[in-house]
Amino acid sequence: MGKEQSKLKQEGYVETRKTDNYIVATKNGDSFYIKMVPLNEHSATPNALTSEIETLQNLDHPHLVKIKNYFKDESQKMSYVVMENCHDGNLADKIREMPSETPRESEVLSWIAEICMALKAIHEVALLHKDLMPKTVLFTEFGLVCLGGFGNIHENSKKRSSVTSEPTINYLAPEVFTEGTYDAKSDIWSVGCILYELCTKQRAFSEETAIKLMPKIIRAEYAQLPSEFSFELCNLLGDLLKKDPRDRPTASEILARPIIIRCLRAKV
Repeated sequence: MGKEQSKLKQEGYVETRKTDNYIVATKNGDSFYIKMVPLNEHSATPNALTSEIETLQNLDHPHLVKIKNYFKDESQKMSYVVMENCHDGNLADKIREMPSETPRESEVLSWIAEICMALKAIHEVALLHKDLMPKTVLFTEFGLVCLGGFGNIHENSKKRSSVTSEPTINYLAPEVFTEGTYDAKSDIWSVGCILYELCTKQRAFSEETAIKLMPKIIRAEYAQLPSEFSFELCNLLGDLLKKDPRDRPTASEILARPIIIRCLRAKV
């Protein structure tokens, strides 16, 4: 398929699947997830994306998908971020496969804790995820949570947001619509949306159209969790989905909560 495919071939990758923004490919018998980032979406600094990719590579965190390579195709105005391909699916798959009964609170909290560990690592180096939803929470063959599918990873905190794609709108925070901004607390809102979905198998914010959905998100209106869940978990959810981002906890503060500490200790 023209120059785009030939560039991947030059790097030794054989495409096996492709969507609008990522490619699954193989090289030397290994499978990789390749995110495509349009060059015209980069920040004002030409080397910003390269710098952020290098920062992520240096983190080498157990709950972050490892970045293996990065290259540009100037003719196609595209950058390619090559990441390891996690082989045990994603959280959206897990939610679909869940039995109809209420999931175990300990399992839900364990996944949320691992997500927050990854967020803590990237927030501490002034990076944001910006595309956090069940589909971008991946699992290794050992059942370990790994964050992948970073959206606009070159953009730092407090920058006006360019995250407006329809697939992620259900997980976007109110300030994205009211102020046009996105910071670390906006990632935390997305964690709240994921927590809600894990508990109910339903999205916290859902409507037939984006026009109907946005006011609901802006007002932070969502149905209460089932009574089977503990007060502490419901309280955590309420804090994650605070309308004012300043009222939401940081990833570090979430990990310091007694309910999360007890969950992590039980795993040891």
